[in-house]
Amino acid sequence: MKSKKIFWGIILIFFGTLLLLENFNIIEFAWSQIWRFWPVILILIGINIISAKINPKIGIPLVAVFTAAVLSLLTYKGLQTTTEKQNYSFDFFDNNEEESDNELDNTELTNYTEDYDTRYKTATLIINGAAGSFSITDSTNQLFDADVKGSFKKFMLKKTETDTSVTLELNNNKNNNNTFKSNRLSDIEMALNVNPIWNVEANIGAGEMVLDLSNFKISKATLKGGAAAFEITLGNKFNNTTLSAETGVSSVEIKIPETSGCQIKVTSGLSSKDFEGFTNLGKGIYQTPNFAKAGNKININLKGGLSSFEVVRY
Repeated sequence: MKSKKIFWGIILIFFGTLLLLENFNIIEFAWSQIWRFWPVILILIGINIISAKINPKIGIPLVAVFTAAVLSLLTYKGLQTTTEKQNYSFDFFDNNEEESDNELDNTELTNYTEDYDTRYKTATLIINGAAGSFSITDSTNQLFDADVKGSFKKFMLKKTETDTSVTLELNNNKNNNNTFKSNRLSDIEMALNVNPIWNVEANIGAGEMVLDLSNFKISKATLKGGAAAFEITLGNKFNNTTLSAETGVSSVEIKIPETSGCQIKVTSGLSSKDFEGFTNLGKGIYQTPNFAKAGNKININLKGGLSSFEVVRY
């Protein structure tokens, strides 16, 4: 077994476990602490590279021990910082009142919707969320429909329109007064109308995002994430689709139709890449054999720090 697989296995298990525990409100983690220790990640990469050149009996345990030690430190700092913030908040809120508010927020379900107008030829959806679970898995007769639950921070839906286009922006409400309250993960389920040509832009700090866009006409999709897990499914409803992903420490899985021609450009040398069925043209460019002749083309641009990229043809 290669030390590289051990390294990425431990990394993905670590972030997956933290996100799962947060999703069930078992822990609260200060994700900002990870970026303060980013030089340590470079050290881990260096150890991983060196270990690949030495005896596997020494290299694999070396990678496993150092990786586990660094991630343990990050876990300790992330949990400790969150605890300090919670203790600090007691100076500003009455404990009983805060507990009552928390119980209400845990069961609260908020719906956001916008009516569809036949004059909308193009539509843009912008999602800005600190942390949580985000999904698009269904269509709606409305232009947009979303259910938000489990969040202490309220969201705002802003709409801007012209004659034939509309932009929807779903944001955390920065003006709410919950600055010192704990920020648990949100669970956001969204649905889109199939008629307009869509541009989708998603920016999340940490969490999970599942976007099944196979039934929609997608012109452009842009993903940005810190420590997140993305699963994106594209279809062939639009002739030319561009997908761009820029991530920190994330897992990105992209599913595309086998009949679509696809080109991938990767500008990160430190990320794990799995592009089965693609031809490596060099300089970070990969293509499907049918790219030149395909009527439906998908262009994918990937940029990551310590991410795992996988493109699957279905």
